[in-house]
Amino acid sequence: MTRGSSGAWIGIVRPATAPIPFGAALAWPRVWLAIVALVWLLAGCVHGPEPVTGDPWARHEEAGQIAFDAGRYRDAERFWRSGLDLASGEMVHETRLLVSLARVAESMGQYDQARRYAAQALEEAHAIADPVLEAAALRVLGLVARRLGEPSAAFDYLRRSRALVQRLGRLAEEAETVRYLALVHQDLGEDAEAERLYRQALALSRDAGDPSGEARVLNALGGLHRLRAEYADALTRYRESLARREDLGDRAGQALVLGNLCLLYQNLQDHTTAIDHCERSLALARASGSRSVEANAHNNLGIIYQARGEYRRALAAYRRSLRIKEGLPDPPGAARTLNNIGELERRLGRTERALAAHQRALQLREEIADRPGQISSHQNLGVLSLQLGQYDEARDHFLRALTLAGGDGRAEAVWRALDGLAQVHAATGAQPSAIFFGKLAVNRLQGIRRGLSALDPSLRAGFLADKEGVYRRLAGLLIDAGRFAEAQQVLAMLKEDEYFEFLRGVPDADPRSTRASLTLAEAPSWERYQAIQSQVVALGREFSELIREEPLTPADEARLERLEGELDLAARGFRVLVEDLRAALASEGRSEFSDADWRFLPGFSGTLAQLGHGAVLLHYFVTEDRLRLLLTGPDANTPVLHRESPVARAELNRLIWSYRAKLVDPCQDPAPEAQALHRHLIGPVAEDLRAYGAKTLMVYLDQSLRYVPLAALQDDDGFLIDDYAVVIYTAAGKVNLLSPPVLGWRVAGLGTSAAVGGFSPLPAVRDELDAIVKLDPTDPRGVWPGVIFVDEAFTAQRLQRVLNSDYQVVHLASHFHFGPGSAAESYLLTGDGERLDLQRMKLGRYPFTGLELLALSACETGLGGAAGDGREIESFGAIAQDKGAKAVIATLWKVPDRSTADFMEQFHVNRHAGLTKAEALRRTQLAFLRPDQHGPLDSVDRGVARLEDDRCPSQASGYAHPYHWAPFILMGNWL
Repeated sequence: MTRGSSGAWIGIVRPATAPIPFGAALAWPRVWLAIVALVWLLAGCVHGPEPVTGDPWARHEEAGQIAFDAGRYRDAERFWRSGLDLASGEMVHETRLLVSLARVAESMGQYDQARRYAAQALEEAHAIADPVLEAAALRVLGLVARRLGEPSAAFDYLRRSRALVQRLGRLAEEAETVRYLALVHQDLGEDAEAERLYRQALALSRDAGDPSGEARVLNALGGLHRLRAEYADALTRYRESLARREDLGDRAGQALVLGNLCLLYQNLQDHTTAIDHCERSLALARASGSRSVEANAHNNLGIIYQARGEYRRALAAYRRSLRIKEGLPDPPGAARTLNNIGELERRLGRTERALAAHQRALQLREEIADRPGQISSHQNLGVLSLQLGQYDEARDHFLRALTLAGGDGRAEAVWRALDGLAQVHAATGAQPSAIFFGKLAVNRLQGIRRGLSALDPSLRAGFLADKEGVYRRLAGLLIDAGRFAEAQQVLAMLKEDEYFEFLRGVPDADPRSTRASLTLAEAPSWERYQAIQSQVVALGREFSELIREEPLTPADEARLERLEGELDLAARGFRVLVEDLRAALASEGRSEFSDADWRFLPGFSGTLAQLGHGAVLLHYFVTEDRLRLLLTGPDANTPVLHRESPVARAELNRLIWSYRAKLVDPCQDPAPEAQALHRHLIGPVAEDLRAYGAKTLMVYLDQSLRYVPLAALQDDDGFLIDDYAVVIYTAAGKVNLLSPPVLGWRVAGLGTSAAVGGFSPLPAVRDELDAIVKLDPTDPRGVWPGVIFVDEAFTAQRLQRVLNSDYQVVHLASHFHFGPGSAAESYLLTGDGERLDLQRMKLGRYPFTGLELLALSACETGLGGAAGDGREIESFGAIAQDKGAKAVIATLWKVPDRSTADFMEQFHVNRHAGLTKAEALRRTQLAFLRPDQHGPLDSVDRGVARLEDDRCPSQASGYAHPYHWAPFILMGNWL
């Protein structure tokens, strides 16, 4: 609480009309009121300091302030009213209490009452020549005008208040006033101006040495950033605010900021962290007696329970919150909770209850001119109407949300409204219009993701988790329309993001570089959309600038009236655009969307033609009810082919996991699953592949398909590798894809053979490196000239020096630990026992530039990321490719030591014979299918203990089982 020279609170004011209806409290004897106040103070003294004076009105003033700070607004009102009665004739104290009563009335949504109190306080402050109280009364009048949707009056009151405190040199009160000015700009959607004023208020608070005011501004800044989906900045500001409040011992303030952090982590889908912050907020709110913050904590917990599908707990939390907010009363807070209750009732299928809750929330928000809240209400009413099949109503709500959201500042609200419009058009059969709005939604999401680079990778992934459906819905619409090149582009955004999540901060992998391209038919609609949006923003800006001018001239009043009409017309322009767009795009017909017209999209046929060797690109797309395949051939005149397999996502995943379980156990036969997957993954394009004369399959894998070694798929004629070489196509490797091969290699082999760092020994490593590297011309073994560093000679520093030398191949044979979650949890074991994690390798001086091949002869080096559906499977390979490696051989599971050594030797022999890397890998895999060509299996695994081969003696003498040869995948340049 900030106080003036006379000890007055520098905050809110009250009305000038008399008499003031105090209700039943006025009928109580004054002595009885004083006794009640004293008893309350003695019972609740833990909430604040003892009054500094023995004056009876001062005790009531202090008791009211304690109650107000705790969010007990009715108690605060009762104490301040009784104090006002006791202070009759004491003008300074009476004026101060009028300001306080105005403040609590404003907090309870009693805006007319607040205005009367504040106006009376302003009159009395002027009469007693107290500029401090006059400024406080003006501030309250400004807040009330803001709540009533009167920004012109709000600006006038707040600027007059600021002028008074500026003359007095009261920096803390000026900071508070500037913060209120920023709120008005924020309400008007003028986020840039709001941010400028918040920063100004922050500087004033710091100059005043007011850490409490600084904490309030930081919290407000965090709220603005969260509203704009600038989550990294929001997190920083909230944490700074929390630190200030912790230093001050401000438990109620800590509870408030922790609640905001709870919502932020919920936005990022980190429910565990969100609940932790909510529960801490709730505990502190109860300890400090802050009822308003306690209500918010219950509301926030409800949001998280709902997101987790715990609907009963969510509804109970919402109802607890609503009871408190209605009892305070707190109309804005009640509207938020009603909105959440409506959304939960919708999910439970209780549509009538949902509709009633949303409509009541919208009514409250319109009464208090809560623009951001109205956006949310219209959005939720749109979703509900869509679910009920009321498509016209849904469209109108989404358009209203879009209009209220305005310009670029409210990106979160904009993309949700656009996605809603896309779903409305899809539901009504207007696919081209649905695609258009789907593209706008996706592109807006891409823009939001641009600001997430500073966040922890798990938070960035969480943000996308509940929005992936927006991308997949758009891709599905495009495939249904036969617009396959565009579908590939949209899916690549998800792929690039996964790559970016694992390789954070790498410019080439940043998803902001990609946007969904607009067709020639869509471009005019996009221009109209931008024009209407710009018009809404410009008119709104002019309107805001004009209403700040006081007093308004008759010409200003006339212009304001015209502006209101123009704003309404501009808003209607969105609806006209929708209707015109639906008609225009529908008339274009399917021929408009043939691949022959996509000259502006990055084509791949030319690349395939240059690669030769019968190369084709096969792109898989998993949906809920089917698997879609996009096949691109080397002929630029042939469109991308679309094929399907009627396998649902859940069925496909069960099949994949069953397949994997048999692949990693050489005692089991994976043939049934391998044949079933072949029917789904290859069968739909089998005839097309033969027609293309395909020999090399470049596969772009989606979701859990990335755990599938395609080479081991089977049909009645044999394995897939009998006919095709298989290469994994990744975003990381596309830069070096066409790089011509180097015929002669120099190899640096590094390995760990001894037991070190708690890992088992790898006795075959020395033999593996000796078989690959010829140390000098007299060496009887070896394929390529080079050097070997084993055990103690293999250090992180040695690897750095090798990578900075002129070797074409680096061959790493060691243990590799895959830790899902982040690059820091996955590491390569060096020969001296050091755990070289991928985070260090990515950020440190480990250049892979110029490498023709990085061979990762270790376990699970082809896996990456935290998701169970196979995202970020590139992992170690993607890092190496991004840092310059043309190609990487990696593994999909834990591989046995002896067979791996033999596999790598055979691969290099085949490559030395002049085969491409892809063909050399295929020939090696085929060789492993002939067990009589190999010696007995040494069962020590790289990265795991021992494989109990005595369970299946039939497998002990050979490597024919896919367990030994199928985990090896080639990524990147395969020439």
